[in-house]
Amino acid sequence: MESCSSSLRTKTSLFSSSILSRIACSIRAASARSNTRTSPTCPSITLTPTTLPNGTQNLTYAATSIVTSSGTSPFTYEITAGALPNGLTLSSEGVLSGTPTVAGNYNFTIKVTDTNLCNGSRAYSLTIASCAPPSVTTQPINQNAAVAGSASFTVAASGTPPTVQWQVSADNGSNWTNLIGETNLTLNLANVAIGMNGNKYRAVFTNACGTATSNAATLSVNKLTPIVGLTSSSPTATYGQSVTFTASVSGAVTTTGIVTFKNGTATLGTGTISNGQASLTTAALNAGNYSISAEYGGDTNYNSSNSSALAQIMNKATLTVTAENKS
Repeated sequence: MESCSSSLRTKTSLFSSSILSRIACSIRAASARSNTRTSPTCPSITLTPTTLPNGTQNLTYAATSIVTSSGTSPFTYEITAGALPNGLTLSSEGVLSGTPTVAGNYNFTIKVTDTNLCNGSRAYSLTIASCAPPSVTTQPINQNAAVAGSASFTVAASGTPPTVQWQVSADNGSNWTNLIGETNLTLNLANVAIGMNGNKYRAVFTNACGTATSNAATLSVNKLTPIVGLTSSSPTATYGQSVTFTASVSGAVTTTGIVTFKNGTATLGTGTISNGQASLTTAALNAGNYSISAEYGGDTNYNSSNSSALAQIMNKATLTVTAENKS
């Protein structure tokens, strides 16, 4: 019995050894096949753009995407040599952005790696210009305009391109208010009113490095001189007949005020302007020849003005005598 059991154990041992040997052989064969596989062939990966836009100190850099010519996404980007300007960053997706804070010339290399560990790189140079504060080079000058007319003020400034904001002061420069939407180098004022007379205007330039304010220029708004016309309802009339004189007062804006009607230097009466006209009706003119004029006294927008003389003839009345028979 003991001999038989020993023989069985020997056979079992030999069988197990054979199985383990076969498994080991299979593992070695698989490993050999794995080691003889061909690695993926990497394409030639190039980066664009070939050059980067330059920037200016303290101004937001124009964000630029670095793009690959080939390879398999996803890609990762990194700086492998040199350094970016202070304030700029390169994201892992290849976007260069930020606000540079130090001027200078910078050289660096950007490397991209794809999902198969294939890679490419490009060396770049980038210049960050110094930020120059604005300096006013053209000052606005005083302007004159008539009521309802127009006026323009122009300025210019040097330095890193600044923004401009026009301001107005209605109290001789004590207080200033921004003119909404007036952000061009030329300020155009249209349809000016007499209430703008004496206003001061200036421009404020601003960039990332500072501000500069122009001199103040003054707007003078002049009153208009209206055209005054005069007509008679009956240029040749008869003593005792009523005559109406009508003065028309016209200009760029509505006229208001009083018109004085005169015979030479003698005042005949006055009329109030309505819809651009004033009138006077009189039956008090004796027979004779008259030189009638209309004198406009002016208003907020208009200077005083006179019409040309109008000839008015008043003929004698015809007296009818009727004889009465008393016989």
